[in-house]
Amino acid sequence: MNLGKLSIRYAQALYSLAEEKNLQDVIFSEMNQLVSSFFQVRELSQAISNPLYASQDKLQLLVNAAGVEISDLLKHFFQFVIDKGRESQILFIAMSYRDIHAKKQGVLYGKITSAVSLDKEVLDSLKKTIAQVSQSSTVEIESIVDESLIGGFVMDLNNTRFDASVKTQLNEIRNALTK
Repeated sequence: MNLGKLSIRYAQALYSLAEEKNLQDVIFSEMNQLVSSFFQVRELSQAISNPLYASQDKLQLLVNAAGVEISDLLKHFFQFVIDKGRESQILFIAMSYRDIHAKKQGVLYGKITSAVSLDKEVLDSLKKTIAQVSQSSTVEIESIVDESLIGGFVMDLNNTRFDASVKTQLNEIRNALTK
C-alpha cells in the first residue's frame, strides 16, 4: 500500500472520530506539537521505528512528544497505530491530519523564508493575495529570515514550494556551467 495513502486514511479516520467528539481543534493542537517534536528531536523517529523498543515505551514517547497531557482519543489512536505496526508512519499521519483540519477549516498554512525581514504590510498583502488565489478564508504565513538566500524568497504552501531565491538561481547557473 502507498504510504501516503495509508497516512491519509489513518488521519481521516482520526479526524472523523475527533469531529464526532468535537475534539478536532484539540487533536490539531496536539498533532502540531507532535510534528514539532519530530523536527526538534531527530532521534524520535528512529526510536519510534525501532523494533527493539516495547510498544508501551513507544506509546509513552509519542504521548510526551504530543504534549504530555493529551486527549484520551489521541492516546488510544497512538495505541491503535502501534498495535497495527504503523508507528513508523505516525509523523506522516500527523502531517496529514493537520492538512485535513486546515482544509476543513478553510485555513491555508504557509512559510516564507527571505534574506531580509519582511514588513507587516508586505506580509498582510501577501496573505490577502494568497487568500484570493487559493479561495481560502484564512491564510497563516510564518516568516523566517535566512540570510544565506542572498535575496528573493522561498515560500512553502501546503505541499508546494516556490523558490525564487538568488541562492537557488546561482546554484542553477553554477550547475549549468559545470556540465
